[in-house]
Amino acid sequence: MTETVRQTLIGLLELRDLDRELTRLHKRCEECPALIEKNNRDVEHDRGELDTKRQVIQTFKKELHQNEVDLKVYEEKITKLNHQLVGARTNQEYSAIQDQTLLLEKKKGDVETWILEALDQLDTMEKTFTESEQEFNARLEEFKDLKGALEKDLTEYESEAGVMEQERRDKMYNLDPDALKVYDRVRKALGGDGIVSVDGRTCGGCYMAITNNDFVRVVAMREIVLCKSCQRILYPSDLKTRER
Repeated sequence: MTETVRQTLIGLLELRDLDRELTRLHKRCEECPALIEKNNRDVEHDRGELDTKRQVIQTFKKELHQNEVDLKVYEEKITKLNHQLVGARTNQEYSAIQDQTLLLEKKKGDVETWILEALDQLDTMEKTFTESEQEFNARLEEFKDLKGALEKDLTEYESEAGVMEQERRDKMYNLDPDALKVYDRVRKALGGDGIVSVDGRTCGGCYMAITNNDFVRVVAMREIVLCKSCQRILYPSDLKTRER
């Protein structure tokens, strides 16, 4: 065993721990804006539904108002016809005025029925809208609180990651350049650890068996040994507790 190789492996393990934590922090940094965006989309969707309900009520009120105008017109026409009925000179004229009056009375009755039903419907719509508006406002306040908390977390994660990235750069200066190159290449290619322990006679990264010769080389720690299957750097499981 050479102390240089041992120190290189220990340094790479420390770098691995930093990289694991950096990966976690970078993931959190990605998740915070994503969560904010998702919740913002949900809020805007709810806002859109609320606006649609508001527009439906406004349209319904316009229709109700138009029917109230029509009712007034029918009432005025009926009143006018009743005056004309008094002055009718012939039976034929009298019957014609009566027929017009009956037709208008029917239309007037239909409109009155519609208005009464519409008023009940409008009352239900407005109550439902008020409930939806209250729920939306509560949801909006929750989103504002969540957004503030996530933005605070993001700032903390970015600050912590910045400190750790500087710590990583400092550690890199003390590592063997060739070993570091292999470590970084494998870590980026496989998306995980660039250095793993030998568990029994198995690679702790890809879980493939290693040869007897490679196992002896790993335990001896006279050189940097790579797994022939995944190319990760291998180290003995008792590395940190082994005497120098």
